Parts: sequence; structure tokens; C-alpha cells
Amino acid sequence: MTPEIDFTKKLEAYLDCKFSDYGKKRIHLYLKDYAASTPKIKKINTQIIGLPENLKKPTTKDSLLIEAEQICELYGVGITEFMSSNNGKSTSVVADARKTFCNHVLNMFIVNKQDLKKFFGVDHTTISYYIHGKKYKPTTANRDN
Repeated sequence: MTPEIDFTKKLEAYLDCKFSDYGKKRIHLYLKDYAASTPKIKKINTQIIGLPENLKKPTTKDSLLIEAEQICELYGVGITEFMSSNNGKSTSVVADARKTFCNHVLNMFIVNKQDLKKFFGVDHTTISYYIHGKKYKPTTANRDN
């Protein structure tokens, strides 16, 4: 069963009606048009296995820029937008690209958070957010409720 047929059956069940063959073909055509108009999303493997410490490459600013350009290409982000600090305000795509970049670089190169901080021109909390993500810590007021 194709996804279009499955969608049509679910739509019939939801609307509690039966479509004619002509109506089903039109729905399938609309679905194909919609699928063609949506941007293609590249799947990126976010689980990158790190190398042992003795196999990691030493890092330079040029090697970081090369890796950054590759990540930017995957996410469809310009390198200038990727590198600009914008006073801590960036789009979610840029933030996701930076998260992937930081995790990839930490696993593949001999680099620390200070190097990444200098590379991006941001503070250490931003780098920690890129590496560890935002973790919720409940306050005492939230625990009482």
C-alpha cells in the first residue's frame, strides 16, 4: 500500500465519506504537487562516534574552517552567517549547524571549548549550549506544584 492510498483511506475515515476514483486521483495529484513544492531535507547523522584520543588530528583555524564549510553545505547555511556572533541571536538552522559542528570537531580533532569559543567569538555558555544542549533544572517552586 502506498502512502497516498493510506492517506486517502485515513482521510475518508476522518471525514466519514467515500471518495470516487476521480476524487482519489485528484487527492494523489495534490499530494504529489505538495511533495514537489516542499524543500528537500538532507538527513544528517547526529550520532558521530569519536575517535580515540591518539587518532584525533591536531586542529588549526584552517582545518576548523574547512569542517565549518562542509557543515554549512549540509545545512544550507552561508559561512558568514554561520560565523557571525549576532550578539547571541541566531536562527535555529544556524544553531543546529553549530551544534553539529561542535560535536563533530570535538570528536574528530584535538580541540577544547576555549578554541571553539575563540573560533566563534562567543562566550563559554554558548559553547556549552552547543555541546550539551539546554537542560531543564527544576526550581523549588516547580517541585512544589
